[in-house]
Amino acid sequence: MCSLHVVLLQYICIVEMWLLCTGQPSCGKTTLVKKALDRILEWQHSEDACLDRKQAPNASHTKIVVSGFYTDEVLDGNRRRIGFDIVGIASGKRGILSRKSGLPSSYPETGQYSVDVASFEDIALAELNVNGATFQIIIIDEIGRMELHSQKFQAAVENLLQHQHILVIGAVTAPIYGHRVPFCDYITDGYELKKHSMLVEVMRIKKSNRETITTDYLDRLEDLLNELKVQGGANKRRRMKS
Repeated sequence: MCSLHVVLLQYICIVEMWLLCTGQPSCGKTTLVKKALDRILEWQHSEDACLDRKQAPNASHTKIVVSGFYTDEVLDGNRRRIGFDIVGIASGKRGILSRKSGLPSSYPETGQYSVDVASFEDIALAELNVNGATFQIIIIDEIGRMELHSQKFQAAVENLLQHQHILVIGAVTAPIYGHRVPFCDYITDGYELKKHSMLVEVMRIKKSNRETITTDYLDRLEDLLNELKVQGGANKRRRMKS
């Protein structure tokens, strides 16, 4: 490689699966996704530094892009939850996702929360944009009832299923009292039903198994990250093990 005038180091992989967690409200999905994000960012920093050390003079490489969003609880002065914010990972932007009060009565509702679809879309859609990078990791917290008030968000998630150079890590809502969300079923079960071609691995988290699932989820994430190896040359491809 050192004899070449220009060396292009790229991550070029075909991703055959997403890794999601699911569970009832307050079971720890967001906490788990944030831990996964921390692990990914540490790995990204390490891999980028490794590429910088390995590249030859006048070489270039495509670094992995990490984007997406997570949700944060919003508490009042008495530490009571009054809503949720959305936080963009690449942009760092924060906006309103939902509130118990203070939003127009015309806004759609999920339970006791009104959802600010425009504020959500302003951050989420840009974070889910397929930017043409050789490899991209997208965090989604979560594919849930509040977020799915946005048809544009639903379309963006469905679009990600068509891109095998994007690894999606995140959370998906679970049925509540038997009430299912058809789009979430489509995401999680669509591979087996041959409705889409992306294998989606889902781990169910509960308060009783939180520590075990957290370990299993992060170990599985580590396996996936370890599958991403630096490839020299733009035409080399390798399949990830599922």
